[in-house]
Amino acid sequence: MVLSKVYECEITFSYSVNGVFMGFEVSKELPSEALAHILANAFYDVSSLQKAYSNPKLKGLLIELKRIVSFDDFWKKYDHAFDKKRAKDVWDKLPDHERSRAFDYIETYHNELRKSGTARMYAKTYLKNKVWDV
Repeated sequence: MVLSKVYECEITFSYSVNGVFMGFEVSKELPSEALAHILANAFYDVSSLQKAYSNPKLKGLLIELKRIVSFDDFWKKYDHAFDKKRAKDVWDKLPDHERSRAFDYIETYHNELRKSGTARMYAKTYLKNKVWDV
C-alpha cells in the first residue's frame, strides 16, 4: 500500500504470489488523469515498487502488507496430488507467516530432493514437519 501525498489517498497495488502486478485500488475517487498517471507509472513487479520507494524524494510512504498464500496456491506449487484433505487440515492450523514460508520453500525443497534422489514427502507430512524450518 502506498500513502500518496500527491493524491492524498491510499493506493494498494496487488501482486501475484510470483510478484507480478495484478492491479491497484485507490481509497477515494480520483480524476481520470490521476488514474491514467498511476497506471502509466505503475510498478509491474514488487521489486520495482520497493526500489522506487527507497528514494526519499518520492512523495509517498510505502507500507508493505503481508502476503496471504492460499491452500490452492500451495497445492498447485507442491504438485504431489495425494491426500489433499489431510494436507488442508494441517494448512488451516498454520499461521499466515508459516504458510508463506512453507510456500516459499517448496522450490528449494524440490531442488534438494532432485539432487539427492530422495522421494518427496506427502504435502501433509511436509507441512506437519515444517520442513522449511529444518
